[in-house]
Amino acid sequence: MTEQEAVRTRELEAAITAARSAVVDTESAAAEPAAAPMWPVVLALATTLLLWASAFVGIRYAVREYDAGGLALLRNTITACFMLGLAAGSRRAALQPPRLRDLGLLLAAGAIGIALYQLSLIGGERSVDAGTASLIINTSPIITALFALLFLGEHPGGRGWAGLLLGFAGAALLITGVHAAGAADGGALLVLVASAGQAASFVIQKPLLARLGPFTVTLWVALFGALCLAPYASTMLHDLAHAGAASTLAAVYLGLFPAGIGNLTWAYALSRLPASRAAAALYLTAPIAMTISWLSLGERPTLQALAGGAVVIASLVLVNARGRASR
Repeated sequence: MTEQEAVRTRELEAAITAARSAVVDTESAAAEPAAAPMWPVVLALATTLLLWASAFVGIRYAVREYDAGGLALLRNTITACFMLGLAAGSRRAALQPPRLRDLGLLLAAGAIGIALYQLSLIGGERSVDAGTASLIINTSPIITALFALLFLGEHPGGRGWAGLLLGFAGAALLITGVHAAGAADGGALLVLVASAGQAASFVIQKPLLARLGPFTVTLWVALFGALCLAPYASTMLHDLAHAGAASTLAAVYLGLFPAGIGNLTWAYALSRLPASRAAAALYLTAPIAMTISWLSLGERPTLQALAGGAVVIASLVLVNARGRASR
């Protein structure tokens, strides 16, 4: 083979190789699925925020004629029945009794995250407006970080400690800023207890979510929560018999929409977004709750309560910044 023929052979081989590469790249691009549209995730997240924010206003409606225990039991019974219906229809595996090692944690999560949380929040909202209550509940991630330090050994770091201290300063402003007088309000303290209960429940559920999955955990926590609230059955029946239609509809709404549908849309959004991005969106819950409360009830938090809420949100940004830096 002459030198000229060898050059032509090499050129031909290079052309064939390039053609094959182009075909492979084209096939690979065709095989790649199109990116999933983001609008269902955005819609689910927006639905969650709206429903969870409206819960604070719904409680303010219902407590006019319902005792805290009766309303908590009615609301959670509706949620438990809703979850049982979904499980019977499409998630039958979730109905299998949990293992013995998980039962105690599920019961604790139901007692603290459902019974204690709802009794405290509903009792607190007898005197605390919906917007301020939502701001106080925003302290829950701060308390969660403290519990994680105490019980899970998760050290917050420098920014985390600054966020914790700032968060408690914001909580103090909120508790003393419910009324213009500036004194600590008993209802606000109850809402803070609810926030601590929610935080403790998050810590308790952390190992359960990894083993059982979010749907199963939500179902059994709701069932155990209703069981813990069962002593208020006579109060619930009394309130049902004497309450007006508006208050009862508010109670039904609370159980079916914020607690039922809201939890499902949150799970959908969380499954398709990074946890940090989804959790950051929850900062909008308090402003939405304040807007709904203002439009429907004419309630406006005091300037001190608004300042305390801003401090709490700033503290959450610090804590989350610490979490991103550690990763």
